[in-house]
Amino acid sequence: MQRTLVVLIFSGVLERFPNLKFVSAENEVGWLPFFLQKLDQAQEEYRYLYPAPLKLKPSEYLRRQIFATFINDPVGVAVREFIGVENIMWSSDYPHTVSTWPHSREVVERDFKGVPESEKRQIVCENGEPGNVDGLAQNVKRVIIARTPRNCFEERYARLLVSCLEGDCGAGSAGVAIGGECTFGK
Repeated sequence: MQRTLVVLIFSGVLERFPNLKFVSAENEVGWLPFFLQKLDQAQEEYRYLYPAPLKLKPSEYLRRQIFATFINDPVGVAVREFIGVENIMWSSDYPHTVSTWPHSREVVERDFKGVPESEKRQIVCENGEPGNVDGLAQNVKRVIIARTPRNCFEERYARLLVSCLEGDCGAGSAGVAIGGECTFGK
């Protein structure tokens, strides 16, 4: 995930496409503040040696265009102001094995102890509601369509996601995660 963020930010993709949004799913969020601090420091320290086509600090691109989910990350909740309360979303990951279900309420109460109710509600409920990540569905659709699938399964999955984003997924739902390094064709 870190390599993906470095490429998106320092290659200028987020500068050139300011309305493009990404969601990092199931990678937790507690690591992000330190990572963002290091990116900002690297940009400042190496700006003449390795100039990047950036007008903002790396952390500002993340706050503008990157959103992240977490499942069981009390550190992430504690450092939420460094990431941006509007950029993080709690998930239970039901029905997968790493899910907090059937103890999700207890986990939320434990991890959000002392957090203002308005911030807790925003992270647990409101940030993930359709329309709150402005334009996310259309941007995700463009990214899926533009990316060349690595195999037949990915092609079918991409088509399924696009049809869900267009509102044709019946009772199901779609989620998109970015991360890892593409090694197909190398």
